[in-house]
Amino acid sequence: MAFRVLIIGGTGQVGAAVVRALAAEPSCAEVVMVNRRAISLTAGPRVRQVILDTTAAQFPAEVTKLAQSMVAQGDPVYAASCVGVGKGSMIMRASSSSERVYETADASFGSSASIWL
Repeated sequence: MAFRVLIIGGTGQVGAAVVRALAAEPSCAEVVMVNRRAISLTAGPRVRQVILDTTAAQFPAEVTKLAQSMVAQGDPVYAASCVGVGKGSMIMRASSSSERVYETADASFGSSASIWL
């Protein structure tokens, strides 16, 4: 059965590895990365990026709308956040922006469907 994944913060070392692994998985129909900045995508045609400002007031609404559009495709959808993982993670976890990312993903999918890496 096919599935889709929404990843918040897929540009760092850990997030990029997760994206590559998912892109190599034949049953993964789509990987959507929510990033603060555009990156060069080399992971394949099933990977796309959406650029959003995590500090913007509309960030939670935009992620929720994105999640709902993925769910509407009919496949199971999973969420992962790679914000604050790896080098500098203690700094990232202490920021209010990172907390907001976690809260937004939980609200969009429900905490049982969110994976924090």
